[in-house]
Amino acid sequence: MSTQIPETLPAILLALVDRPGEAFRAIAARARRLWLVPFAFLVVVMLASTFITADHYARLQAEISRYWIEHGRFAEQMPPDAREQALEQIERQAERGASSSLLALSIGGGVVGTVLGWLIWGAVLHYAATLQGSETSRFDAMFNVAAWAWIPHGLGQLVKAGFTLFSGRLPLYDGLSFLVATGNYPLDSMNPLFQFLSGLTLWQLASWWLLVAGASAVSGQSRRRWAGLVLGVWLLFALLKLVPLLVQRRFMGI
Repeated sequence: MSTQIPETLPAILLALVDRPGEAFRAIAARARRLWLVPFAFLVVVMLASTFITADHYARLQAEISRYWIEHGRFAEQMPPDAREQALEQIERQAERGASSSLLALSIGGGVVGTVLGWLIWGAVLHYAATLQGSETSRFDAMFNVAAWAWIPHGLGQLVKAGFTLFSGRLPLYDGLSFLVATGNYPLDSMNPLFQFLSGLTLWQLASWWLLVAGASAVSGQSRRRWAGLVLGVWLLFALLKLVPLLVQRRFMGI
């Protein structure tokens, strides 16, 4: 297998598939500029995905809200008139769909949140490499590793948006979530195990592989060492993301 470092952007993109180590070494050499490639892709993904799926998600959120009002802890405590008024308001919002301000907020929040995630992952990877004795790791290079390793997730979002566009419905059961799905999505959405398994997708597997290969290439340390660290950090972040759901479950009594 060739070990030539790719020089052009198309060559780097191709190398990500069959020789990611060389691709990330090329990226690290131009770390101050090449992070703009996944960033531009991120913006395109957020724009396309949000405009295609926003109304579908608005109706899905209305369905979840109705379930909370009808089955949550406060369902029996609400006066009948107040419950009917709340349900009517939810129905009107579902019919109107997502507003332009909500679309802008969703796109802006998605971009900012993803870039913040790159920064956190870049810092974790860099300091982990430093603690393990690496003398070649740099934060800007590890930030690029995190950014470029997000590309499979972006492709997954585009595939999901394309499915929604052509089928007229959202694919509700991502990853391995079908293993615990009951068919009642509002109830499933409040299940921490369902949400955790939703993150175990082929896109996530590809992202893990790029994170491991990139961190290894930048730090000069073995992929085996990085595999355990990346999976451990991802598991920690995945569990932390479930905390708001657990709080919400307790508050709503679902």
